[in-house]
Amino acid sequence: MEISKLKEIKNKLEREFAVNAEESNALQRETHQIKDDIR
Repeated sequence: MEISKLKEIKNKLEREFAVNAEESNALQRETHQIKDDIR
């Protein structure tokens, strides 16, 4: 496989990971908010 193709795949995975991390953080914040609302 070409190096450029591998770099392209690596960049795509890094972008997806960043998006997933952001979504995870947003979910954690919402969960904390809900717990605070219940108290």
